[in-house]
Amino acid sequence: MTSIQSVLINEYEKRRDINSSYSYRAFAKKLGISSGSLSSIIKGERKISKKMASRLAVNLGLEDAELTSFFESFSDRCSPNQQVSNLDYVVMEMSKYQVISEGHHFAILSLLNTDDFRFEYQWIASRLGISVLKAESAIKRMLTLGMLKLVDGVLTRAESNYSTSDDILNLSLQKAHQKNLELASKAIVEVPVELRDISAMTMAIDVAQIDEAKKRIRKFQDELAELLESGEKKEVYKLNVQLFPLTK
Repeated sequence: MTSIQSVLINEYEKRRDINSSYSYRAFAKKLGISSGSLSSIIKGERKISKKMASRLAVNLGLEDAELTSFFESFSDRCSPNQQVSNLDYVVMEMSKYQVISEGHHFAILSLLNTDDFRFEYQWIASRLGISVLKAESAIKRMLTLGMLKLVDGVLTRAESNYSTSDDILNLSLQKAHQKNLELASKAIVEVPVELRDISAMTMAIDVAQIDEAKKRIRKFQDELAELLESGEKKEVYKLNVQLFPLTK
């Protein structure tokens, strides 16, 4: 049995221990595949593409050690000529997923623009309320992806864009939005009201105007960013805007 099969079986059994009625169908849905595909993978009847490997890794939410084992197992099942390229692909996709889904990466990019920025992991961690290890790992990840440049000890943002698969993008954005809401909830309790603004309104609407509403929200975000970034840059803030239906 391969490591991939073992990981899938172990994860399924963990969920069964918590909920005895947890089914293969529910597990397959969690993984983003059909129950038939899950069965074929566990039985060793179906080969896993590099795209599916990255999707499974993301949906499983594996720890670093488990990810390494998972990726190595995936690579071992490929031909020698495919092993390096496939493993690199999955690792890069996971790096992109982590950058998009874990908000401290973009917080670090914004922190770079503050007037008193210091390229010291301890200082960065302290300013953003994260661990030193998390700050260091994030910066190294963004250097690898070409989002940051380090020249003669000076860390700067790189003017570069990268793309990722739709599966990774959609999953990472979902996780990012969830974390943003968690941060906002935390700010309600921890941040003085004079340093934040959190408001909401409920309305009956014409859904035909949703596209126009989205355009106006984007325009508002751009205009507010232009205003707030025009003076002294001392702090990093996050702006969340949500518009969603309450009726079913």
